[in-house]
Amino acid sequence: MNDRAEIPAPAVPERAAAAERFVVWGLIAAGVALRIWYLWDFSGSPLFALPIGADVAEYCSRAREIIAGRWFAAAPDIHAPLYPAFLALLLKLGDGSVPLVRAWQLALNLGAWLTLYWLLKCDGVRQKVRLTFLGLAMLLPVPVYYQAELVSESLLLPELAACFWCLHLAFRGNSRQLRASGAAGAGAMMAALNLTHPMTLLFTAAEIAMAFRRRRRRAGALMLGMAALIVGAWCVAQSVHYGRLCGIQANGGFNIYLGNNPGATGNCYLRPGLAWRRLHREAALEASRRGISKDAVFLERAADFWLFHPGQGLALWGRKALLVFSPSESPSGSDLPPLLCFTTCVFFGRMLTPVMFLLGAFGLWRIFRKRYSGFDHWMLLFFALYAAQIVTVTSGRYRLLMLAPVMLFAATGCCELVWRRWWPLIAALLLGFGFFTVTDYGRNRGEAAALYAEAVLRSGRWQFADELAAYAARASYSPDLAHCANLRGAAAEGRGDVAGAEKHYRRATELEPELAAPWMNLGNLAAQRGDAAAAEAHYRRALSLDPRLPDLAYNYARFRFLSGAPCAAEIAGALQSASGDAKVWNLAGMFAMRNGEYARASRYFARAAEVAADPVAREAYWNNRRIAVERARGVK
Repeated sequence: MNDRAEIPAPAVPERAAAAERFVVWGLIAAGVALRIWYLWDFSGSPLFALPIGADVAEYCSRAREIIAGRWFAAAPDIHAPLYPAFLALLLKLGDGSVPLVRAWQLALNLGAWLTLYWLLKCDGVRQKVRLTFLGLAMLLPVPVYYQAELVSESLLLPELAACFWCLHLAFRGNSRQLRASGAAGAGAMMAALNLTHPMTLLFTAAEIAMAFRRRRRRAGALMLGMAALIVGAWCVAQSVHYGRLCGIQANGGFNIYLGNNPGATGNCYLRPGLAWRRLHREAALEASRRGISKDAVFLERAADFWLFHPGQGLALWGRKALLVFSPSESPSGSDLPPLLCFTTCVFFGRMLTPVMFLLGAFGLWRIFRKRYSGFDHWMLLFFALYAAQIVTVTSGRYRLLMLAPVMLFAATGCCELVWRRWWPLIAALLLGFGFFTVTDYGRNRGEAAALYAEAVLRSGRWQFADELAAYAARASYSPDLAHCANLRGAAAEGRGDVAGAEKHYRRATELEPELAAPWMNLGNLAAQRGDAAAAEAHYRRALSLDPRLPDLAYNYARFRFLSGAPCAAEIAGALQSASGDAKVWNLAGMFAMRNGEYARASRYFARAAEVAADPVAREAYWNNRRIAVERARGVK
């Protein structure tokens, strides 16, 4: 960091400046082409237009709740709040189109990379290094995958670019007022990073500590005050709304436990499925029995692990320190290797990531040895995120923001390396990592097939969905048998095979009696055949297992509505737990219409149309609203 006023960059010869502009525009064109290629290639996947998978579906559901006007979730959210709000904005602007969201996110991240390149130029970083950095940013395929995904990490890079720009003003601005504004802006952007992904809290703390250490107390105090004000305001608002103490998100304790327990492997070893659900159910029961939060239970278990197994804990941290640089993209959320490698550019681009890490290590050593300036913020970001993954778990997604400083270090390494001497080693590494990429491609194929089955079900391809679910059930890597049986039941129901559907649903209840979804589906089948007593019993069983399941709340309320039973409480409950689902608002509108409350029905139908992702369904909801408005006028 530099306490002096901003020093103008040295004059660059016009020919060199023109050559740099030519290279920059060429790299931008190549970056745009790569992102268009990726979107075109990915468009053939059933997942391209659908938000399916762990985290992805939850972010999108929360975003639709925000569009529906529910700023706070029904219960403290397990995800940080800023990305769902951002996603809600993009869905609103794009008329609910997921492909448009992917394209806008890639465009925004392209702009963020260009901003970081411009800041390197302002900081006087060598031309060759900054151009190499821009080349890596434009042409490295793996970040393109993550930045197009509907996950919070896709928002981090634009926030980082804004944060670094504010830090540049705070420490190199040419006036006292400009430096103060930059420090306050940096604090605000650090808060945005924290509210997008709490793992960045370590980076915020490191930046503020560095400011005080460099005797920039005014800047440090402004950053600390602004970050604490924004993050604290969110935590206080949540605590007041829910009537209990809340942090940024509700699952921080689980993330710590996931990386610190006797069975931990260092990455996200526990995948969504039977073991995942049972672990959370047991923790919830213990929390209820002891009158504490589920997060507190997980934190206690992590603390006990370190208390009774300190040697294993240190060995685990050492393993995670190495896993951060693993050539394998550790799965987290929906980013399983078969999905990560869906497109050609990402599949073959994976082998470049470990080579970049090796070049980054060399570049970082050269930076320290030659004491190059202009890298302080980048190094703080790198080591803060590195430490955060050692404390929690390592993941390809979690290290996405970490790739920005790694690319800068790798660019330095590329410019410092004597390629004539070392090119055979680099070529051998590329071949080795290429072999690893091909052989690692099949990992988690079963879980990927289950995700594909969900996507294919929505498109009405029942037979293909059944084949995918059957394959997922046969997969050797931790198959989720109950979930697969439930998917096969849905496929059979779609084909009109009611007996087959019931057989698969009952099989799912036998495999995992605590799973609510198959009981709900049995209730749906019973309701369709007019067996109200059996339907009520199945729905009640499902509600006792998972009363917050959104589909269950809707289906039970719909069953009560169609059977003519009292359903006001059930519809209110459905609106509470599934306010991001257009079908729920439409059902509430139909209920209000039946009661003669046409003005209220009109508002509910309008909300259904705002939330709906399907244009055909949206038009039907607007038509329902027109009918409600006409009837309201007739009553008056």
